[in-house]
Amino acid sequence: MRRLCHYGGRLPATSRYYVVLAPFLLVVYLLYVSYLSGTINNDGSRYPQQQQPLGLGQGLADEAEDNTVHAGLDKCHCKQDCRRCFRNENREGRARSNVEAVNGDIADGANAVGLESDDGLGDGVGAEAVLTTQGSVPKALGACRSERMLVNNEYTRSVYVCPSKRGNPANPQTQSQRLADGDVLWPFSFVKDYCDIPGAVELQTSGQVTFEHSRGRLYHPTVERPYTPQGPYMNFENSSVEARGQLKCIDGVEAVPRSQRDDKTQGQSYFYPTQIAQYGLRHYSRLKADGGDAKQVLVLDDGSGASRQHWKAAPGVLTYRSGRMSFKISAFKMTDIANTPGVVLEKSLKSPTKYHPNVLVLKMRFLAPTVVSIRLRVQYHQKHTMEPRAYTLRYYTGAVLPDTKAPLHCGPNSKDMLYLLGPEGDGGSSEARLIVRDLAVDSTKGIAVCKGLSGKGKNKLKDVISAVKVQAITLHGAGEVFQLHLNRSAHEYMFLRAADWFMKHYDAKAGGWPVPVKREMSKGLSALQPGWMSAMALGQVMSLLIRAYHHTRRTEYVRTALKATAPFHRLGKDGGVKALFMGKVPWYEEYPTEPSIFVLNGFMFSLIGLYDLFKVAAYVRGEEDAADAQELFNEGFKSLHTLLPLYDSGAGSMYDLRHFTLSRAPNAARAEYHVTHLNQLATFCSLFPEDATICEVHKRWLGYHQGHHVPRN
Repeated sequence: MRRLCHYGGRLPATSRYYVVLAPFLLVVYLLYVSYLSGTINNDGSRYPQQQQPLGLGQGLADEAEDNTVHAGLDKCHCKQDCRRCFRNENREGRARSNVEAVNGDIADGANAVGLESDDGLGDGVGAEAVLTTQGSVPKALGACRSERMLVNNEYTRSVYVCPSKRGNPANPQTQSQRLADGDVLWPFSFVKDYCDIPGAVELQTSGQVTFEHSRGRLYHPTVERPYTPQGPYMNFENSSVEARGQLKCIDGVEAVPRSQRDDKTQGQSYFYPTQIAQYGLRHYSRLKADGGDAKQVLVLDDGSGASRQHWKAAPGVLTYRSGRMSFKISAFKMTDIANTPGVVLEKSLKSPTKYHPNVLVLKMRFLAPTVVSIRLRVQYHQKHTMEPRAYTLRYYTGAVLPDTKAPLHCGPNSKDMLYLLGPEGDGGSSEARLIVRDLAVDSTKGIAVCKGLSGKGKNKLKDVISAVKVQAITLHGAGEVFQLHLNRSAHEYMFLRAADWFMKHYDAKAGGWPVPVKREMSKGLSALQPGWMSAMALGQVMSLLIRAYHHTRRTEYVRTALKATAPFHRLGKDGGVKALFMGKVPWYEEYPTEPSIFVLNGFMFSLIGLYDLFKVAAYVRGEEDAADAQELFNEGFKSLHTLLPLYDSGAGSMYDLRHFTLSRAPNAARAEYHVTHLNQLATFCSLFPEDATICEVHKRWLGYHQGHHVPRN
């Protein structure tokens, strides 16, 4: 103002030009900023920001227009759309792509992977969506700039826009810059959360990135390896039942899993028929896949006296006679057993192979309460660092563990883990007893107890046992040792112990194997009281017992399996597993609640068990005895054809039908359960290849697993 007054109210000519041009320059500047921010099309027309394509071309923007993700609602639409940006390149839903070198060595910056988009989503801007696992512009991408991305007009996220400098694909030397103009780098953490993608991006040592939709493995029965009642159970040889958080430990008396459900059973473990059946089926499948158990690796003592020099004991405590090693030690206290001298084996336990044998095989006659102590060094993965730790496993043959009736107990120094093996003699002191223990599994479960961990989520043990090396074996008490080995596997023993558990614990009144604990269900469903039955458990027990018959030729396995068809004829409220959809369509319930929820995977497992049973029982017991199982299967398979379309979401499968029976939000199957559905349908498609309905649904659902969805109108 002072300068304006100085010129007598008039500006110089140059200043007057600036004043006249200022509004025009401001408008040009605002238009330019709007163009860069993506709110104006090239032809001058405007469109809402929430429809702006996120660097993947107008094709994706057109879909985003109909699939705006509202706060709290979510990720379902994006889950259907975003996966189309990634091309899966093998049958198990994994997409692989070589790490792109952008402006130099990508290893110096972020870990990025270029995954080509399909279905024409790349037209207009570029044909690649590039992910990065870091949040800052990598040094190798120095030409890129950071920009703000507005997501559905709700929140912002940083992305990285890079210039276009493509090389010659035929000449690897010119492949230093591979991003098309307008392509963006998306942080993978954003893509994973926003698009609700399961699995992870994992960098392999080969310089390759593996993008997984699911950790579940697909089952592909073929002409060379079709599904049969005597073969491996689907792809259960790849399962790891013992690693589950709900499995508390392998019981020392019954040699089968004991289960737990966080705090819902007040810390008490119990025998869960479904888990025991899956444990047996896993070891049977592993036995078949491996062509038998691995041969013994390390013989520590065979009772011949050849290993006598390796044992350390006081004079007169240890003797050999008639193919056995006898020992007797005076009374000991469990509270001070670590300081009590015993019979110690300190022979070099180094494995002659690169594999560490982790299965203890001990055949022994117990003449008094005895403790077998295994001092070992456990190497496990903790916070991505391999840390070896020393622990001691103790197996006790008393009636109960000191100060507790639990099957597994942590010692006073938190590094002693005690397992109850039951009363000495296992039926009489004159009988030798075979004890087989997987030391890696026992160590994992013992560490969990000592750390106060159990169940799932935050309360789950995250340390994974990678190796177990036995350092010493100590005996306290009195007994006779016939053999002491360290083996690589004992699948046959574990499979048969599971099958024999069901023979021993069959409940004639219930017609099967009731679950001994209460199970709380979701809101609106009745709780399952102790003694409830599960169709899934019954079906998998049938599959296990039929395989036990094939392995041993003992027909009592088939007879017991045939008895287990009784609950299929009773409604859930009457102690059975049958339900009626709309009062007409029969269904076999995994959880017989009121009202019924019609769980899909449990129903199909029950059908597989009925199929195994009637196929084998027909030639073992005769067609008349097998008729009931066959009729139940036929009736259930017809119901599967009727209701299967109700489980199709167009981009995945439903776990159950509670959205129908409870009028609430659908319970979509997570990725692992969707893989289970695929494996079950693959089994039926292999058994009935002419069944167009089942095979077509399997093909369509396999597409969902690979990121596709049905067309929209």
